[in-house]
Amino acid sequence: MLSNPDAQNAAPAFLPVVVGKGSIAYTRDDGVAVIPVAALGA
Repeated sequence: MLSNPDAQNAAPAFLPVVVGKGSIAYTRDDGVAVIPVAALGA
């Protein structure tokens, strides 16, 4: 147990993975969001 529970971080809202190949972003069945660099406008 932590001595200061207010110092804890919240769980992440989603897990993104930025990849170098591809052109379409999608979410896998396990909830991971796959985002190609090209979709970011870079």
